[in-house]
Amino acid sequence: MVGVHHTYGLWTFPDPAHPDAPDAVRRAVPLGSADPAPGKAELDRIAKGALVGHGAAMEEALTVAVGELKRSDVANKAVVLIIDQDDGAPRRAADVERSLVALLKKAPAVPVLTLVLGRATCDAFVFKGLADASRGRCVPAGPAAPDLLAGLVASVGSAGGAAGTPAAEGGR
Repeated sequence: MVGVHHTYGLWTFPDPAHPDAPDAVRRAVPLGSADPAPGKAELDRIAKGALVGHGAAMEEALTVAVGELKRSDVANKAVVLIIDQDDGAPRRAADVERSLVALLKKAPAVPVLTLVLGRATCDAFVFKGLADASRGRCVPAGPAAPDLLAGLVASVGSAGGAAGTPAAEGGR
């Protein structure tokens, strides 16, 4: 999805090099990259099962990503979160949800576009709250999910884009 005028970064969480650090993310492709090849290679690696076997602390990883994007001088920015049913709730720090929501509500806007895989759905409280707080969207898993997510990413920064649209309903 990266076009000639787009830049991106790709982070995975948790970082397998730091399994005991809930906020550790692995920067697989540095923020500001324009070449889609490294991102595609990393996504292919992940698709082949190169995942960490324990739950990641989603809110901690999002706090790191959103904080970095808010400090970035890129005009149109968003976080795309692809998550399975394990959001790392047992490892979550006590006040991380409140801190993340407060950060998301500060300018500049950084919508979080979430693709929920596995048993979880966009109806889950955490994903509804994330979409509402960030003015992002939640996309349920299913055959139309890749195209819907691609359209949301392409619309970031446009008048009818991801920011300001309600969370998607549904799931599988």
